[in-house]
Amino acid sequence: MTGHNDVPHIARAGKSPGLPLSESETAHFEKLLSLYGANCRGTHGLAENTIKNYRGCVMRAVREIGRPPWTWQPRDIDLFLSRQFDRGASPGWQLHNITALRGFQNHVLRDIGLCNELQQEFGFRPQEFITEENSIPYRRKGRNRSRPIKTLSPEQCAALLAEYQCRIEIAKKQRCKSCKVLRRDYAITVTALSFGLRAEETGRIEFGHFLADRKYPQFGRFALLRVIGKGQKERAVRLYAPGAAKVLKWYVEHVRSAFLTKRTSNPDLLFLSERGGLLCQEQYRKSLKATAALAGLPMRVHPHLLRHTYATEMAPIIGPSALQQQLGHAHLSTTPGAYFHQDPERVGHEVALGIEAMTAAFDEITKEASHENHR
Repeated sequence: MTGHNDVPHIARAGKSPGLPLSESETAHFEKLLSLYGANCRGTHGLAENTIKNYRGCVMRAVREIGRPPWTWQPRDIDLFLSRQFDRGASPGWQLHNITALRGFQNHVLRDIGLCNELQQEFGFRPQEFITEENSIPYRRKGRNRSRPIKTLSPEQCAALLAEYQCRIEIAKKQRCKSCKVLRRDYAITVTALSFGLRAEETGRIEFGHFLADRKYPQFGRFALLRVIGKGQKERAVRLYAPGAAKVLKWYVEHVRSAFLTKRTSNPDLLFLSERGGLLCQEQYRKSLKATAALAGLPMRVHPHLLRHTYATEMAPIIGPSALQQQLGHAHLSTTPGAYFHQDPERVGHEVALGIEAMTAAFDEITKEASHENHR
């Protein structure tokens, strides 16, 4: 690994206007920025304004640091954030910068071909410059903001799922094309509430990622889920609600086949778009928002709120350490619900207690609704 003091002087002949880079560096940087934008748009389904802001953050950092991003190290980001702070940047804006830079970093590091190309061309191999150490203070400030995130109560979850069921029934009677999409979105919502996944993780679920657990046959093939999360880190997530396994079984047997087309390049994906491709997160986001509004929920409901809701409900049941593993957080300090002391009698029995509690909660939320009516 190249140290900060070992970074050689980079010739600045032929600089591009507005950027402190040579023409060759600028060409490669613009290529990286273009690929990053395409990734934000195609893979993550981000809005164009968000993509524009993220790209702007990366360009601002290049101007401030004065070197191309494949030479950056954590101390460069420390200095960049320090300058932003001196100019009056709020913790929220600093967190926005970190989010944009982390996304750019992860996109580049995942592409081995790009990394090899940069190393051959410039003698530098990109490395991680956004770390837990230089980003966690701002996340902490974000969590201590005056307007904390309000998660869904069990009653609001019940209202949301009931509204999906109502919309499905209406679309079914009217023979609308939207019926199959509503069925899929209902299954996605149940999955998000039951596994606590990030939105992009939900969209990448494949059949082969599920595993059965002989100790808990009531879950069938859906007891455990292998998830590849941020930074390509893998973790196993356990399903605690047998009722959710029934919904997944219903979806696989009666809904999913309607999304398979000749264009489907990955038939193993659990949730597909209407055209049989990768799930469009923006379309699901709109569906969730509209259904929550029809259900009369007073807050703006989005996919990540379902993850927060899961964390809030599971924290007192399975404890902070088990929840940290479920959510895929690298550090316990980032996990919701970490600031309480778990009952010692519960330690070692998280799975059994979690299944028992979630079974009761899920049965109450769905009110033992028959999913056969959604065929």
